[in-house]
Amino acid sequence: MMIDFIMPPAKKMYEAVDDGLTSHFEYLDFNAVQSFTMSANSYGLEPCRWIAENVLKHCVNLKKVNFSDIFTTRARAVLPPSLKLLIDAIADKPIVELDLSANAFGPDGVKSFVSFLENCPTLESLNVTNCGLGPEGGKMIAKAILKNDKMHLKEFYASRDRLENPGIQALSAVFAKHRTLQKIEVYQNGIRLGLGHLFKALLSCKGTIQHVDVNDNLIKRSTSELIDFIRTCTSVRYLNLSDCLIKKNE
Repeated sequence: MMIDFIMPPAKKMYEAVDDGLTSHFEYLDFNAVQSFTMSANSYGLEPCRWIAENVLKHCVNLKKVNFSDIFTTRARAVLPPSLKLLIDAIADKPIVELDLSANAFGPDGVKSFVSFLENCPTLESLNVTNCGLGPEGGKMIAKAILKNDKMHLKEFYASRDRLENPGIQALSAVFAKHRTLQKIEVYQNGIRLGLGHLFKALLSCKGTIQHVDVNDNLIKRSTSELIDFIRTCTSVRYLNLSDCLIKKNE
């Protein structure tokens, strides 16, 4: 029987490697773990190192990883090395889903998992919502994924990340190349012109795309591309265009 391991979400601060941390894994059958969740607690560098070396490295059948909201109150400088320890430990695993949301690591943190994105052949779902990516972080993620010819994303989440036009334009190239996207959420990103690139890219996913959320961005100058997307992508079941200022192209 496979195991979905969940660290108790107690908003606990793990500052050191002690019984309070290690006892959670004492009887865990590593070979049976297919899903691993650390969310809603905060981990320092050494606890991350211990979990990476003593737990994650041994979960050879791991497919789904949830590292969301695991660095609350931590100094930003500690986030990239802590995240890199965890990511490196799963780099050789058949990861299908990776959730890094609600961690304010910014572009510096993206460097911690660029190599993973360049080389993981199995990843289908990536969540980097509310990570402070900015345009630079978005471009870094896109560049890394485009180097990986084996990856075919099905779900992508990067809302509240300040991607702006350069970030979403770079990521749109990924979706156009993969042609497999089913679900995308990029709401509240300060995008003004870039949605035109996204809607054009999603035409390549017309046979797969079902869920699109671009809430609270600007569509004003991308109305024609939006209309083409709606007409072409008839498999869409959910489309959120609220607060997007849709107007006729001038």
